[in-house]
Amino acid sequence: MKSSRFSNPLSRILLAAGVGLSLAILAIIVEGAAISKRPDQTLTVTFKPIDIDRFVAEQRPTREGSTSLMQPSPVIFEAGIKQYPHKRKVTYMYTVLEFFPMAPRPEVNHRMFVTTPGGHIMPVYVDDSIVDSIKRRLKEDGKRVSFYGYHMYNYSKGPAILVTGFRE
Repeated sequence: MKSSRFSNPLSRILLAAGVGLSLAILAIIVEGAAISKRPDQTLTVTFKPIDIDRFVAEQRPTREGSTSLMQPSPVIFEAGIKQYPHKRKVTYMYTVLEFFPMAPRPEVNHRMFVTTPGGHIMPVYVDDSIVDSIKRRLKEDGKRVSFYGYHMYNYSKGPAILVTGFRE
């Protein structure tokens, strides 16, 4: 007697969807590996300008007390430095990077505080490669600077942003 495991039309549809999803994931993995192996090719990232005060108000986790991980999205915003970058454990940041790898993978061991145009003081993570440059070129005087970075996740205090660059 033949197995009737896939004789039901719904079973066949679900099997086809599963195979299709598996192939799509494999294609993404293969393409991601191919991109990372082409050092001569530059990937262009478009940073989306955001009103950081509105962004902080809108970006909250879907459930109280939880953290919402997301695909990192490039953003640019204006803020002033409240406190220079300091070393800090950044466990959640690396959790996001495990789920959504970035190439090149940023090294993140610092957090700093910025003041938004609306006066909100918020923490941001800082890519290790720009920590010294921030300390050398910027002052903790609240003067507005354009920060480039990635929105990595939402938590009870709002969006977690990884700063990867700045423009005075």
